Amino acid sequence: MQIRPNSPFSIKGCVNWIDFENNIFALTPTHFTDQAYVICRNLTDKKPNQNSYIFAEGHMRWKISGQKYYRRRELSVFDGELILNVESWRKTIPDFPYFTDHHEFFGLPADLTLKDYKRDLLRRIEGLEPFQEDFFVFSSLSAPSFGAELWQSGGINLTLYDSTQSGLSKLVLDELRRVIPPDMSQICSIETSYGKFGLRHDLVPFTVDIDKPLPTEIEDYLTRRIIYDGEVSMGLFSKLPQPNSFTDKPCAFGDIITVLPEATDVYRSKKHEVDPDTFKYMLAHQILRPEVENLDLVITNLGGNMEKLRESFGLDALQLTQYGFLNANYSARPSQIVRQALSSSRAQNKNILKYQDANQVYEDYFRSNFEYVYDFWEDLFKKKSVSLPDRAEYSKIRRIIRKYDQGNGVDEKTIINEVEKKKPQKTMEFITEMSRHGWIYAKRYRKWRLTYG
Repeated sequence: MQIRPNSPFSIKGCVNWIDFENNIFALTPTHFTDQAYVICRNLTDKKPNQNSYIFAEGHMRWKISGQKYYRRRELSVFDGELILNVESWRKTIPDFPYFTDHHEFFGLPADLTLKDYKRDLLRRIEGLEPFQEDFFVFSSLSAPSFGAELWQSGGINLTLYDSTQSGLSKLVLDELRRVIPPDMSQICSIETSYGKFGLRHDLVPFTVDIDKPLPTEIEDYLTRRIIYDGEVSMGLFSKLPQPNSFTDKPCAFGDIITVLPEATDVYRSKKHEVDPDTFKYMLAHQILRPEVENLDLVITNLGGNMEKLRESFGLDALQLTQYGFLNANYSARPSQIVRQALSSSRAQNKNILKYQDANQVYEDYFRSNFEYVYDFWEDLFKKKSVSLPDRAEYSKIRRIIRKYDQGNGVDEKTIINEVEKKKPQKTMEFITEMSRHGWIYAKRYRKWRLTYG
């Protein structure tokens, strides 16, 4: 089919956001297909969710990137590409077999269940807590990217500490990699004139020894979770029973942080050939792209859960900042629990993640694991807060937040308008400093709460 500029055009595809602020996204046939894509500019009032499958209508337009050369004086030739100006869109059902019966599409037995998959995945590992077994399932199934104002990369970062101090954490992670052929993993990002977007991902966590200095690219990914990397999962292992502090990057930026029990063992002498259907099962579920329904509500509820958990254990309020295990900043523990919940949705063949589902994952997994690691790391949890650096400008911002906060934070614009409208950049610098020092935390995107009320 020939596509002409200024002509009406319609297409179905999977949404991969490139520039959320400027309404630019790519539509791809599937989330694993990079051979073809259409760049779209959303002209509607509503933005489609990342990973959603939509039917888009509009007109094709040229996007001119610059003059290329002159053939003669009266004719100029330009570099450019067609972009679809989306004037209307709606969610629709994909035309792919795996969305109706992905088991059949991959040639899987109809009676193959999640329980069968977990049993084969962990056959040679014994002594794990029940919720930890599911953690390994989550890690192997990964999680799609998600977001609203700020996109969050997918994947699951699993950080394992070792109560036996014998190197079991690496052996356990190596077991997860037995499921797939070694040449199957790859990361792919697509470069466009508007930016990058990611498609394929590492199928199971690639392992990183966190007892050694972290490579620059690993540290950079942990701290920024770059969106165009798509889904990248890491298995971070240590021989130590606990981190030096909760600010250690593998602990601070792990989606799942836990300690192997002393009873854990890996029976490598037990001969076991992984069933090929186990690998197919993983692929079939990784194709699923559940969406988060009302992400703001989900993040707000999870942040509230962090606050309640801190109170119930009588912990210092600094635990709610980047200095604590219960870091309630929206892009920290709440987003990490969302990734676990998205993986759980994949495992259960759910297309929509509701806030009730996220809260259930919090109760069943995050809280259970918190109570478990608390017994190992009680000394870290009970450390007294340090003296926070202070200045007069901080006091004014604290008074404003205290005045307007109804429980879910105060918008940056409100703070700036109250402090000094003419110098918003300076106020933003103070807010950033206060966040870095632990005076405040962002329960929602750019919505700030006081650590000490």
